[in-house]
Amino acid sequence: MNFYCTHCGHAIAVDDPLAGQEVGCPYCHATTRAPAMPSSTAPPMRPFPPPPLPPAYLRATTPVDIYSARNLGPSHLGIAVAGFVLAFIVPPLGMIFSWHALSQMSNDHNDEGKGLATAGGVIGGTITALSCLAFLAVCSGGSMC
Repeated sequence: MNFYCTHCGHAIAVDDPLAGQEVGCPYCHATTRAPAMPSSTAPPMRPFPPPPLPPAYLRATTPVDIYSARNLGPSHLGIAVAGFVLAFIVPPLGMIFSWHALSQMSNDHNDEGKGLATAGGVIGGTITALSCLAFLAVCSGGSMC
């Protein structure tokens, strides 16, 4: 015989000889009385309700392939790495690559490589500025320029 626990509402199945007796619920462990043997005219037991849906923010409207979604367009991480490396070799070019990578990351809301691009831009800008200051200092002497 099947019936519902009066405490938690879960369906419980017991043997017919336990009809009318107190039984323990296997889900909430409360004691509940099994109904007496149903007569042949008793209405059938209601079907189990469907499981509840997850909250709307957890339901996906369309499947997303995370591997293909990250590979759309140019690799901002590659541009950031190139900017960082170029900051030490050709500082102005490294600075340009780094700032380009940062602007693309902000447009795409993708922060992968943001630290590298920032470091490349700062290092490239600092070395470029120091080089310009050194050039001006040497040229202000008048003999080399």
